[in-house]
Amino acid sequence: MDRLMKIKNKEMYKKNSKTPCVYKLIIGEKFYIGGTTRGLGRRKHQHSADLRDGAHKNYNIQELYDQGKEIEIEILEFCERDQVLEIEQKYLDMAKDNPNCLNICFFAGSVKGITRGEEHKRAIGEGSRKSWKERPQVFNQERRTKMSNTMKEGYASGRIMPSCKGRGPAGEKCALSKLKEADVLDIYDLRKQGWTHKRIAAMYDVTREAVTQILNGKCWVILYDKYFSKELNVR
Repeated sequence: MDRLMKIKNKEMYKKNSKTPCVYKLIIGEKFYIGGTTRGLGRRKHQHSADLRDGAHKNYNIQELYDQGKEIEIEILEFCERDQVLEIEQKYLDMAKDNPNCLNICFFAGSVKGITRGEEHKRAIGEGSRKSWKERPQVFNQERRTKMSNTMKEGYASGRIMPSCKGRGPAGEKCALSKLKEADVLDIYDLRKQGWTHKRIAAMYDVTREAVTQILNGKCWVILYDKYFSKELNVR
């Protein structure tokens, strides 16, 4: 079953698909409130992929999708990245007593209060394993050569300091960095949604240990302190 989500306000979406916002998924008379710091384009893709795999974190939405219900997305409000949780919480507070609200957690950016049955846990696990197995793991000679050339260029330009951890430039300015600042912020966002370290690593083609270090604040420290609350760093 492969159905695309319809965008209610298409013109607004096309011009601002990468802008942080709070949105609503509309399924008949029912709805779900969500927020994204990386824009609705990527979040729409995440919802669609999880639903197709039968592994959506919200079992209410998954059940309606499996019944063949159409899903429409409406942008509620654009905002700055650091305002997403606050504005999302405002909409959740207004919706929590509405019987048509599909949210299973009413704490923005947190998994607090969520309970899942064994069948739902099993579906999430199977969907994650399916995603991992189907993702091509390419580490051929072409890729090795590219990595080698990147390191050589880094040493030649001074961006990488040999055998001295911490002396080179940090973040995406480091020649060895596979991730950009936007990727790291998205990793924080995915973790707050409940994605596992392993699944995030597969999505960005990095090791699980690299994701764990990012989420524990051992690398990309400035972004960690600014955007990722320790209370939400659920293992």
